Amino acid sequence: MVICKNLFLLFTIPVFLAPLCAEEPSAQIVRAGKFSPSELSALREQAVSGDAGAQLVLGLAYYGANRAFRKNQAEARYWLEMAARQGNPAARLWLNGISNQQGRNTSLTGGTSSAAPLLWWKEAAEAGSAEAAYNVGIMYLSGEGVPADELEAVYWLRRAANAGNVAAASRLGSVALARKGRLKPGPESTQWLRTAAEAGDGVSMLDLGMVLAHGWGASIDLPEAYMWFTLAVQRGLMDGRAGVCPKMTAAEVSMGENRAAVWNATHRR
Repeated sequence: MVICKNLFLLFTIPVFLAPLCAEEPSAQIVRAGKFSPSELSALREQAVSGDAGAQLVLGLAYYGANRAFRKNQAEARYWLEMAARQGNPAARLWLNGISNQQGRNTSLTGGTSSAAPLLWWKEAAEAGSAEAAYNVGIMYLSGEGVPADELEAVYWLRRAANAGNVAAASRLGSVALARKGRLKPGPESTQWLRTAAEAGDGVSMLDLGMVLAHGWGASIDLPEAYMWFTLAVQRGLMDGRAGVCPKMTAAEVSMGENRAAVWNATHRR
């Protein structure tokens, strides 16, 4: 029995922790919520022995209400703090988010420092979290808890976008259209918008439509602009088609409508 339990700990926990640590926070909480009672028992044993990864997962399971037990904020915070004290960046990221929601100080040492959230997001970003890099970029862009710095914002948003964060790609595209952070409309910003638009981001669909309608850093393509405007409208955004319709032939309008229909058919929401 002891041998079987040790084998379970040896193989199950690493297999879970490896993909979890590579996922974004929203996916982590879902995975942590699916553990069975026996798996959680094994994780708890590892957590008690000092394994930071197991402490992280146990904290997430308590925070998100695992199927094996009810949500317990105190337990969640305890295990996340244990993992964070060992330098686990994902635990610090989650602990920071929970602390902000509860209006509590996020410093593990008990001090008060407005720089703590930024430092934790940066640590998580350095550990590979694209969502954390995006949050750092937004903090610099908005001046939230740190002096506004457009160049720093672009640096972190670019890192997040290059790591696949759709929100970062969308924001970089809009920053370029606004000519901030030494960015301007061009092939790179158009690709950012296209990446986010293809992922289903409505704001980027609208922005990309404007880029293609006016030739802002890209060649004018009215049917393509019409397609993105149509998709943006279907997602509750303003209608940009009125500005391009007078410049289009009936055939071009039909082409744009057909492209929108094909896009929807191949990108099920």
